[in-house]
Amino acid sequence: MNSKFSKQLKNIAFIFFLNCGTLTLYSCDSFEEEKNMASSEKKLDTSLVRVSVGQDAYMIPMNFMTPYGDYPKEFSSKDDLMQVRLYLPEFTGYAANDSPIGKYNPDEVDVMWNAYGVGIDATSMLDRSLKFELVSRNADADKLDLTAYKDLVDDDATTYMSEAAHGSKVMIQCYTGGVNDICKINYFHKQKQFGIFFSFNAKYLKDWKMIDERINSMIDSWKSKSS
Repeated sequence: MNSKFSKQLKNIAFIFFLNCGTLTLYSCDSFEEEKNMASSEKKLDTSLVRVSVGQDAYMIPMNFMTPYGDYPKEFSSKDDLMQVRLYLPEFTGYAANDSPIGKYNPDEVDVMWNAYGVGIDATSMLDRSLKFELVSRNADADKLDLTAYKDLVDDDATTYMSEAAHGSKVMIQCYTGGVNDICKINYFHKQKQFGIFFSFNAKYLKDWKMIDERINSMIDSWKSKSS
């Protein structure tokens, strides 16, 4: 066989291997179509999973934790911390073909909460940030019912303090100017006696109280009465 032709053939085979992951008798497009078809046929698992978080237990629909239905029906959370994902504006979980990785969805909200007795008070977090000169008061940036503090480390970040409907002091940190504009809320719930954290797209900042109330209602509805 002509050596030049042989070398070209080897190069084509190598490129094909890189694109498809294996040498097959059908095209890359056929491979992707079969893979996508198998994914679309996968049914969403919305069955309840019993999750222990410290001394409490929660009955949480599987699709708020994973779209793949691959969690056990009962388990204990790691590090006294539970995490779920939901999507605005309907506060739904994963849909059938969603993925926890990949392109960012500006409607996604990641929620975490601690076990009973675990968490950090927002006022303590602010006091610490002021003490170590991480933030400084910036009245010009106050808006809605939010008291603003300039971030002295990141020019694209602003810290806000406010109070939730349940009376807990809340710290909100918003980061803009990057690929995605994100706000993160962190506080210790006075009544529930554990920390709650959630992040969302900055376009929803004006709705943070409503989002917080709905998240708390969902956590309450998931809590097992037998725990």
